[in-house]
Amino acid sequence: MDLTGTRALVTGGGGGLGRHISLALAGAGADVAVTWLAREGGAARVCADVRALGRRAMALRLDVTDAAAIEAVVAEVAAAWGGLDILVNNAGRGRPVLPGESKPREVAYGDIAALTPELYDLLMAINTRGPFLLARAAAPFLRASGRGRIVTIGSTIGFAPRESGLAFAMAKAGAVPLTRYLAAVLAPEVLVNCVAPGLIEGTGLTGGASEAYIEDWRGKAVLGRTTRAEDVAAQVLAFCQGESATGQTVVVDAGIAFH
Repeated sequence: MDLTGTRALVTGGGGGLGRHISLALAGAGADVAVTWLAREGGAARVCADVRALGRRAMALRLDVTDAAAIEAVVAEVAAAWGGLDILVNNAGRGRPVLPGESKPREVAYGDIAALTPELYDLLMAINTRGPFLLARAAAPFLRASGRGRIVTIGSTIGFAPRESGLAFAMAKAGAVPLTRYLAAVLAPEVLVNCVAPGLIEGTGLTGGASEAYIEDWRGKAVLGRTTRAEDVAAQVLAFCQGESATGQTVVVDAGIAFH
């Protein structure tokens, strides 16, 4: 599909991976709206870069745990641009900040006792419930466009136990059945797919990772490196341009999880 003139919404578009996805879509001819929660400056810079490519851009604040805010943001983008063609569920968090706290809460791998119900619920709300609510809000516009696309960013963390908190892994694993379900119920008007990256250096999810942890990922990858954000963005773009793939999850991890 030619993306010239399409209208895309990328959640978490002010971050490292979101930036690459937004610019890949804009480079292919799409207008791009990005959402941000804590990176207003990053979202503004992405918008400036999108406009430099000759496309329209807007940045909107969005907490993906807020159902009413999701409805409002989707409606605002569709009203401003006369519709919506592409939704990229990129916003996610592995170490969230609980209400009333100032620092991200991190639970060591395997420490089930430290995974409180409040933290579990928040991780699920960000990484599983949020993408569903966004798809639900966007579905009428995507169906009406005649060329609707949804791409959700999952993670290889969801495929097998690894050094990540239980709730985050379960939440990211949920992207796979969500993708399959949405692909079935939104067909044939909307194609729905998922990209599951491995460890991507330079993003919020790896900001606190030790060099030993990163080196362990490199050692397990047959390509001898971590995942590149631009490679993940390229797969998102391929799903948006494609005409036949739907309900699929593609792993982009430099060769660790042969899914």
